[in-house]
Amino acid sequence: MGRVLTPEVKKFLSYSTKYKKFYIIILILTIPVLAVNALRPIFLRYLIDNIILAGKYRLIAAFILLYALLIVVERIMVIVYNYYLLKRANIATNIERMTLYKKLQKLSNVNFLNINTGDLLARLLSDASESATYFVITIPAIIGNFLHLIVVLSLLLYFSWQLSLILCLIIPFYYLLLVIFNKYLKETAEKERLANAKVTESLREKVEGIITIKSLVKQDFFEKLLSKDLQAWLKEKNSYDFFTTTLDSSLTFLSSIATPLVLGLGGYLVIKENITLGTLMGFYSFMAWIYEPLQNINQQFVNLQRAGEVSKRLFEIYDLSQEKEEGKESFPEDYIIKYKNVSFSYRDEVILKNINLEIPQKSWIAIVGTSGSGKSTVVRLLTRLYEPTEGEVLINGKNIKEYALEDLRRNIAIVTQSDYLFNMTLKENITLGEECTEEEFQEVIKITRIDKFLSVLEKGSDTLIGERGVKLSDGQKQRIALARALLRKPKVLILDEATSGVDSETEEEIFKELEKLNMTLVIISHRLSTIRKADRILLLDKGEIIAEGKHEELIENSSRYKDIILSQLSA
Repeated sequence: MGRVLTPEVKKFLSYSTKYKKFYIIILILTIPVLAVNALRPIFLRYLIDNIILAGKYRLIAAFILLYALLIVVERIMVIVYNYYLLKRANIATNIERMTLYKKLQKLSNVNFLNINTGDLLARLLSDASESATYFVITIPAIIGNFLHLIVVLSLLLYFSWQLSLILCLIIPFYYLLLVIFNKYLKETAEKERLANAKVTESLREKVEGIITIKSLVKQDFFEKLLSKDLQAWLKEKNSYDFFTTTLDSSLTFLSSIATPLVLGLGGYLVIKENITLGTLMGFYSFMAWIYEPLQNINQQFVNLQRAGEVSKRLFEIYDLSQEKEEGKESFPEDYIIKYKNVSFSYRDEVILKNINLEIPQKSWIAIVGTSGSGKSTVVRLLTRLYEPTEGEVLINGKNIKEYALEDLRRNIAIVTQSDYLFNMTLKENITLGEECTEEEFQEVIKITRIDKFLSVLEKGSDTLIGERGVKLSDGQKQRIALARALLRKPKVLILDEATSGVDSETEEEIFKELEKLNMTLVIISHRLSTIRKADRILLLDKGEIIAEGKHEELIENSSRYKDIILSQLSA
């Protein structure tokens, strides 16, 4: 039994208890189905012994009609039972997918970066659905089939203990086969899930990059890569299917050899008048029912192993650490932001070292540096997308962890170079369900100069912009992302290359509008015209602030800053 109850299965069983209400109803529905099934051999024995052999031929038609009615009732009950089972499994699938998605939203950004997107989609879609089915069905199915086995064995023993003994001698071999095949099924199930996740990721990557693939005429190259992943999955799936079909065939063989043994001994007992012909026929008709719960129990134990492996992929996400939301303070009306001896490392690589920085309210700060110098990391620490490895970020002298996370992010908005746009209308992408007046909406449209291109869209702000905003230019997408942030009226706005795709004239107009909003602005940009708008410029190099001041001061006093600016101008 220890081989069956692996650590993964134990965790699966523990988690499955959240669906115990479903179990109770399923088991309640099982009882009448078993009761009706048990009546069938009794009816058959009565038909043969008390009607046909007794010469009561006039009752045959009526009795057959009654027997048919019993079967109809049984089928209706089975339909109700199976429908309820599948319905609850579907509900559980929705629950697990939503639970997994909510967990993903709460993961720390560092943990999220470690997850492969294709593998994540496999967990959300395939693994969540299969696990949910196991959560709802496996336990009641095992219990229900054990009850079924008890009912069948009891009835068969009631009919003939001698014939029942033949069947009982076969049962231990079922468990022996289960033990033998269990190890192989567990190993092949895990390998198949991993191979399937790799195929999902491979397909996602190649579908998303299909324009690039066609442009480079690399269809054959990527087809070979996909074929390699598909063949690897096929190998593991075939291996798993081999062991399941071999096990099923072995069990079928055991049930088949019982037939001649039962009929041979049963015929002898009828001749010796130890049992009646009706008893033998009733026993024989019901004999196969003992294999159904045995095979079902076996299958459920096989499923239990697979459930342990599949659900493990969900639990790997569920067990990841998530963002701590212990803060309760509201974002203050008047504030000053400070970075105090802040350092940040990722995968043993130092990204930021001993950052000390002060951002006064309503000031405009620019952060300049080469790619990989840590600019984006600095601003992500402010919204707790990352947590400092050392030091702390303060607002009015309080660690930002003391502020409610949702309130912190509503008041500090980050707009990046490639913020995600959803397959919604332009207006829906800006509001994202946020309640706002038409005047407020039109105001952000005007500030971000979306009104410049709105008239050329087929349905204006109600135009569906496509997945990732595929119908728009990069500059148009960036203006939508900026409007989305401004609609929420943040106190601090962070622009991380947020206008890199916007033409210089439009960008200038947008910044003039931003000046009127009287908010704190943090700018990361490679454009000199954008950088010069800041009250203070910070020069970041290899994770450290090596200089700060106005543009003219840095040009005069920092050779590193001068080199960066000159390289950008030449580019």
